[in-house]
Amino acid sequence: MNSTTTAPDHGPEDALDQVWAALRDHYPLMEYLGAYDDEWREEIRPRVRAARDLAEALPVIEELVLRFQDCHTRLLWPGKPERTRPGVRLGWVEGGVAVLRADADTGLAPGDRVLAVDGAEATAAVREAWPRSQGADPEAHAQSACDRLASGRPGTVLHLRTERGDVALTRPPEAPPGRPRTPLGFRRLPEGDAGILRVAAWGGEGFLERMDALFEEAEALPHLVIDVRGNGGGDDALARACAGRFVQRRFLCSIALHREPGTDTYRRELSFCEPRGPWRYTGRVAVLADAGCHSACVHFVAAMAASGAACIVGTPTDGGGGFMRRIDLTCGATVIVSRMFPIDGGVAGIPSPLHGTPPHIPVPPTIADLRAGRDGPLEAALAWLRSGHPIPAAVRAAGAGLPPG
Repeated sequence: MNSTTTAPDHGPEDALDQVWAALRDHYPLMEYLGAYDDEWREEIRPRVRAARDLAEALPVIEELVLRFQDCHTRLLWPGKPERTRPGVRLGWVEGGVAVLRADADTGLAPGDRVLAVDGAEATAAVREAWPRSQGADPEAHAQSACDRLASGRPGTVLHLRTERGDVALTRPPEAPPGRPRTPLGFRRLPEGDAGILRVAAWGGEGFLERMDALFEEAEALPHLVIDVRGNGGGDDALARACAGRFVQRRFLCSIALHREPGTDTYRRELSFCEPRGPWRYTGRVAVLADAGCHSACVHFVAAMAASGAACIVGTPTDGGGGFMRRIDLTCGATVIVSRMFPIDGGVAGIPSPLHGTPPHIPVPPTIADLRAGRDGPLEAALAWLRSGHPIPAAVRAAGAGLPPG
């Protein structure tokens, strides 16, 4: 199954069958996603058959893999075109495309509405990018589609038409290094009644020791905000250990179904969150989450919600499986497949794929907030913390005006 031998005479349809067989044998619960039989494969076979060669067919086959909407499951191959993005990030805001962030030299500003991308009307461009994008939750999928609009082959030009005028940005020759991030940070607010704990990733040398040291600073505060927006994951055990500083009793935070490859046999794994440390924080807690929360971060948000220890504010986390397996195919491509199907404790005890954890207080981005440089989720979290109100019921509703998938 994991052979790395390549055979140059493998044709496009053979590659399609190999990829599909790998998914059928390894993905934990395809039926949950709607893949009851081979219909998905046969839907794209005519397009694969029409490809002139394997290089032309593999991007089409990739659409089949992306259809799983799992943040871990993907298709790789030698020579896969690289994509880079200039200094702008686009997002889906209030039923249209808008600038979320932009470097100073781009001539753009957060909150600029984008009317057209590379000559195509912006909403139509998002719909066109949808099949080549991926996100288990609709908000995450929309963000992935907007990211795809901005990215492209290195050295090509991104043309944007905004309400304030036209902009042409050259995509860099290679992907720039990621923005430097400090995995952990803490600050007290000037009012003295609240602190903000920022967790950018679940991992790094001495993570748990540094996390516990920051808890010492927060112990006397009546209100605490934990900001995990954009946290792409890391070590599940560290995420649970952090949640353990907020809970008073042991509880089940997720159930994982591990599939034995090529069979319908599953091994069940229960993950528990345990009280940890010499003391637990007993003040009011709000967690800021968004579609950038992946993998281990989804476990943390779900655990905090399931325990009743925190109010989740923002937008739903992304979802997906876990425990990836690499399958090298004889056609030269590689499939990375999630081999575990999680059911997070979360708010409703729902499967993570195609969902993610919904917020108790939804605060989607707005044009007004972006233009004013205002952090709407943080303001809403602080208002709830200081109100003394109980945690409201979770709200599972897709953002307004999401393009059809």
